[in-house]
Amino acid sequence: MRRSCSRFGRSAFTVPRAVLALALTFSTLAFVPDSGAGAATKLQAPEMFEAFGAPCTKSSGIAFRWTRYTFPGAALHHYNLYRDGALVAQPQASAVSYYSDPTLPGEYHSYVLSAVDTAGRESPRTPRASAIAYDCTRRPPPRVGALKVAVLLVNTGISKESAAQAVFVDASNVYREASWGQTWLTGDVFGPYKIDGIRKCDSMTLVSDARQAAGITRNEYDYFLLYGAGCGSRAVPGMTAFVGNPINAAHELGHVLDLDHARSSSCPVAALNDRSCTQSGNGSRFDFMGGTRELNAPHKDKLGWLHMGGVSQLLEVSQSGTYEIAPLNVAPKPGETTPHALRIITGSTTVPPSHQKYIYVEFRQVTPGKNPQGVLMEHSATEIAGYPGYPGVLAAGPNHILTYDGSYFFKPGSQLEFPRGAGAVTIKVKSVTSDRAVLHVTVT
Repeated sequence: MRRSCSRFGRSAFTVPRAVLALALTFSTLAFVPDSGAGAATKLQAPEMFEAFGAPCTKSSGIAFRWTRYTFPGAALHHYNLYRDGALVAQPQASAVSYYSDPTLPGEYHSYVLSAVDTAGRESPRTPRASAIAYDCTRRPPPRVGALKVAVLLVNTGISKESAAQAVFVDASNVYREASWGQTWLTGDVFGPYKIDGIRKCDSMTLVSDARQAAGITRNEYDYFLLYGAGCGSRAVPGMTAFVGNPINAAHELGHVLDLDHARSSSCPVAALNDRSCTQSGNGSRFDFMGGTRELNAPHKDKLGWLHMGGVSQLLEVSQSGTYEIAPLNVAPKPGETTPHALRIITGSTTVPPSHQKYIYVEFRQVTPGKNPQGVLMEHSATEIAGYPGYPGVLAAGPNHILTYDGSYFFKPGSQLEFPRGAGAVTIKVKSVTSDRAVLHVTVT
């Protein structure tokens, strides 16, 4: 889409994981007679009205939020909330959010909001915001195997054939390659549909309306992709909106799978958590959440792709020793036991896994036109220069600069050191061959 590419609305607010539909709308102007003198007073509709499937912690239902309204020269008394044209609720004047009574999972509705003052004047209604109640009993969408995707063409001239090629051939091949053949995309293309009456790039309402037009429910597909002309690219969990090339589709679906951008961190010394490290938001050129066809070890671990065939390709390192790793960008051979990545705790060893901080170590085999060869070290859920939680490739020391060549890599003889508790951890590259990297880890 997120942003250049950004998660939908991430810069403005946090989108709940269970969001299925969200609408951002802006003010509409109207003239309403003043209750006192009969003069004309210009009123606005409430701003930033949003409707979305509520988190499962509240059960199935629709949640709303908006910007506090101020009546010119009068006091606000309450709001009117309309569902499909009928008045269904009157939130009090102090409210800037509201949760509806639970609705059936998969139900589709359109909503508008107005404000009412103490004299009974009603403001113009907002542009509509559509939403669908989330099915909280539904199984989690898969991340391994066939991901069933509904592609919705909305307000665009893109043909069904072009969309199918971009998603079910090109983007699917990206996932199949990065997952060692464990994940691919399948599904259907719907539309094109012309949807009016909302802000042009209100992706969530466009998706809700398009799903209604196509007659498809949430449970029929694992994910939804929206092609919408001129709307850039953005994503939220449960659906995505994108325009452009296959990598864009793969990238945005990655956000739907709860992956974030693959960052890069350039540090002047070979030490972690140096506050002089600089960040680049999409700086990793070794991950399609940054800008290539592969995925880094933290992302593969999150998707469950490092446990192929019931065998873990990820080794947790907790003590000093010499370790070999096989290329992360090459699928394991039958019976192979060499790990394809190491994971080393950087924080307290007593912290629960869900809050743990790690360094991942991986080896990339040379791939013409895609990857040079060498050892990469990546942080995950580690604060580097004030950016917590985004996995990113590390370049540390004066000989490591962030360019798309061997300068990214820790070469034989180079190392990364970071404090841990009262001691420290050092990861040193001993040797690199065409199919193996050898590292020595020292834990003190």
